Amino acid sequence: MKGSLWFTNVTRDNPTGDTWYQVSLGQYLMQNRSLLETLWSWVLRGDDIKLLTASPRAGVWLLDSGGRLQASHGPLLGTRWDSITPQGVAKSVFWSYLSAGARRGDTGHVWALQPNGELICFQPGSHPLIVEPPHRKVLKLISASGSNLWAITHNFKVVQRSGISSACPQGFGWVDLTLDQFGVGKVCHLSCGALSTWAVDDTGNVWLRIGKEDSSDPTVTQAWIPVDGNPLPGCRFAKVAVNPGDRVVWAVDDRNNVYARRDVTPSFPIGTSWEVVPGTGVRDLAISEHMVWATCPGGDIVCRYGVREDNCVGYYWKKVPGNFELISVTPDDQLWAVDQNGQLFLRKTQHFYGTQSPFRPRTYSALFSGEEDWEVI
Repeated sequence: MKGSLWFTNVTRDNPTGDTWYQVSLGQYLMQNRSLLETLWSWVLRGDDIKLLTASPRAGVWLLDSGGRLQASHGPLLGTRWDSITPQGVAKSVFWSYLSAGARRGDTGHVWALQPNGELICFQPGSHPLIVEPPHRKVLKLISASGSNLWAITHNFKVVQRSGISSACPQGFGWVDLTLDQFGVGKVCHLSCGALSTWAVDDTGNVWLRIGKEDSSDPTVTQAWIPVDGNPLPGCRFAKVAVNPGDRVVWAVDDRNNVYARRDVTPSFPIGTSWEVVPGTGVRDLAISEHMVWATCPGGDIVCRYGVREDNCVGYYWKKVPGNFELISVTPDDQLWAVDQNGQLFLRKTQHFYGTQSPFRPRTYSALFSGEEDWEVI
């Protein structure tokens, strides 16, 4: 891509480098145009000649044809996207949905769904486990978190996978949930955390499920509660997402406005109200333990910085290299994606530090500290 910045690890034994990583060039997305955006607008212009120099001690320096010098002395976060094909599966297989919420580090499984409803769970580098779909139903959407897997069928029914454990990661059966008695309409979207499940029905109403289902009588121990609050006038909610700890809940409406749920706590998991999150339109959401990730209407990926228990909206959006149809994230921010051709991808990252040991694996503090920002000299 023209105007993008990449780095690779060059050594005496390997002077041509190996794997290339793309660097995010400070592309912030804010409601009000900021100085940072103005400073970096030149990066996207094709008529500027840019000069680049990098030093293990001094960091990375950029010079444009207007004589403006930009420097990054802190770590630069590089990104690459690796194509992933589960072992024994043809590369031509088209994937329509995935959920990575049940995977953490090198443990747990990623769930992937085909348009015909065929479902697998797999670990990279291992043969997948094929999951038998519910009888006479076609799965259309899945959401996984820990040992939970929820799904929506072709006729807008909700099912839950039972028996998932480390010894049996694919589970051993499906539980059909009856939601009519709670007034829930046709469920169009859902997201599950550790203890709660959030859903949106075809009328745009948001619902919170608390309690645990019992396969012998699923209606006894569950409760679906309508969530108060409306989207902007003329809009209705379309999607909802909850993080693995059930503490961060966001939603998207049918016009790509995005909202954060205020005052969600363990003692009051339903929260109090919706607050609009400014800066960019959002098509879909994925929330880890630390960050809110999103795809924009055009497929670009952004992450929201500053989201905390006492600041559910966060501070600003920042673009991440990549353009995909949908994304999913593990609790520890390993990002997975499906592109427009239905292929699976996994995001890999590496930091470049301005020191004698410039390449180090990522850490949480470095990944989200904001130290990789640029300054004008």
